[in-house]
Amino acid sequence: MIDITTVRYANTLHGDTLQQIAFREIGNADRWTDLIWINNLLPPFITDDPEQANDRVLLSGNKIALPMLQGGIDVDEKSTFGTDVALDAKGLLFAAGGDLVLMNGLPNLRGALVRRIVTEKRTKPFSPEYGCWVSMLRGDRLGAAQLSLAAFYVRSALLEDDRVKEVLTCDALGEGDALRVSATIRPIDGADITLEVFV
Repeated sequence: MIDITTVRYANTLHGDTLQQIAFREIGNADRWTDLIWINNLLPPFITDDPEQANDRVLLSGNKIALPMLQGGIDVDEKSTFGTDVALDAKGLLFAAGGDLVLMNGLPNLRGALVRRIVTEKRTKPFSPEYGCWVSMLRGDRLGAAQLSLAAFYVRSALLEDDRVKEVLTCDALGEGDALRVSATIRPIDGADITLEVFV
């Protein structure tokens, strides 16, 4: 059961996808999974076909529940840093019963920052500014100038996340034709986080 004090509602449009709705209504297409959870949806999530619509598949034109926009910082770590599905190098992680494994709080922030660094900018249609330019340096001769540029790209990408207050350190090292980036960030709340990412 949804607590109606924590959601607001918006109309869906013909041909909408959850990514489009999240981009239009929340300002971040990556939050489309929040809409699945809030509305208790199943694939195909939203449809233009009345025959496919039911209580777990929205018919376009109907209302969809959205997270309430926050005016300030939430008081607990879980709500401050969000919840998302857990991933490894192969994809989604599942618990023994078949449910998705979730991450929340600082571990979720850590995972989100790693994904931001390894995702090349301009590759997400509804979030073209999401990601980091550092992957463009892969395979180049990694001299001091390129390593300094890599650290700049990573620092800039980390600061684009509203949950990051400050980047304390950021270094890039060349390892063959790959980059190893390490950074220490200070989140808006909680302990500092150290990241090490191979790009």
